Amino acid sequence: MTDPSATILANLPGLLPELEALYKDVHAHPELSMQENRTAEIAAKHLRRRPTTPVLPTPVVTS
Repeated sequence: MTDPSATILANLPGLLPELEALYKDVHAHPELSMQENRTAEIAAKHLRRRPTTPVLPTPVVTS
């Protein structure tokens, strides 16, 4: 059985450019607490592209 940590660490160098761009984008477009609609959408899209990553339906509450 392969250690999941080893797999993640082995793939990390290839993910860093994408993660850095994601980090910069999210921080360039701040949202108020509990109103993170854009951030939630970006995170969900990013996670859905990873077939081994489950995305739980977590609603963003806005008023």
